[in-house]
Amino acid sequence: MPRYRYQCTQCNQEMEIFHLADEVASDCSACGVPETLIKILTNFTTNRKKNKKTHSPGEVTENFIKEAKIELKQQKEDARNKRK
Repeated sequence: MPRYRYQCTQCNQEMEIFHLADEVASDCSACGVPETLIKILTNFTTNRKKNKKTHSPGEVTENFIKEAKIELKQQKEDARNKRK
């Protein structure tokens, strides 16, 4: 699922939100005000690591998923800590 960056026009909080390409987030989870999010344009980047060993597409995909899960877990933890 793609990750998009948004900024709230009320509290100026920036956040990353995961949703489908045809969906749009609109309600700020930080301040709770509806219809205040605007999408922030970002550059497309990929995570490419150069290794001496060549990996199969399955290994690359599996490693990407593992790293994404770790990153998502950290983002959820950060969001919980901000709420406290």
